[in-house]
Amino acid sequence: MKTKSSVNYGIQARDIHASAIAVGENAHATSTLSTEQTTTLAGLTEAIQRLQLDAARRESLLTNLEHMKNGAALHSKSTFEKIVSTLKEVGHVAELVAPLKAVAAAFGLAVTL
Repeated sequence: MKTKSSVNYGIQARDIHASAIAVGENAHATSTLSTEQTTTLAGLTEAIQRLQLDAARRESLLTNLEHMKNGAALHSKSTFEKIVSTLKEVGHVAELVAPLKAVAAAFGLAVTL
């Protein structure tokens, strides 16, 4: 006869930065975007759609924005950096400073434009 043992699944750390944490056997965690994050991403998406861009760059930007919308929080910093980099390459970053800063603030990201 098997008996269930008591196991401590606690986390010991000084700083934890996460949108969701799951601890324990069969645990799972999900994360959803805040209203502020959703709103700022929508604003940036609309601004990007108004730009005169070639189809490949537009698709790349919109795909990266979609990744951020889907709550890939672990990768939001690198995804945001890709968006900023692409906008710099095509010379449109200055036009989108306000929506870029809003998204960065909503996600707690440091941004240099």
